[in-house]
This record gives sequence, C-alpha cells and structure tokens, in this order.
Amino acid sequence: MKTTYYEIAGGLKWAEEDDYKRGCLPDTAQKSEIRVSFRADTLPELLAKVKDFHGIDEDDSTAGTSYQGVEFCPEHAAMIREAKGEA
Repeated sequence: MKTTYYEIAGGLKWAEEDDYKRGCLPDTAQKSEIRVSFRADTLPELLAKVKDFHGIDEDDSTAGTSYQGVEFCPEHAAMIREAKGEA
C-alpha cells in the first residue's frame, strides 16, 4: 500500500534591510540554515504547521504584507500574495 505525506526538511532564514524609498537592499542580505522539519498527511496541514512555527496568525488582516509590524517590500508582498492565490 502506498502512503503519501508532505515533508519539509530544513530551511533557510533570509533577511535584508528594506528602505521605504529604495526598496529591498540586496547588499544587506543575511542568510542562515535552520534545522527544522515538518511532516503532515496533507499540504494544508503542512502549511499550518509552518505558520504555527513562525507565529503567523491567519486572522491577522496584514498577513502577507507585514509581520510583527515590519512591512515587506512590494516585490516580496507580491510574491506572498501570488503564493496565497491572491494575485
């Protein structure tokens, strides 16, 4: 019998300075690998686990454009909206 599950093994933490007028500043980028893994029977369950790990509240009206009061640059906000099917 075939069993299907979804898994994320490891991750990448990425941060860069964002200037209101100039947008994202690539020369300020920092990245590091994080040792974390998630597994679930369905993709929605997997995404819920990742969101819970990062403290993302689905009821937050600013989810996708800001997190904890920090605004994403327009390019990242557009990518997030596209990934959420809101583009």
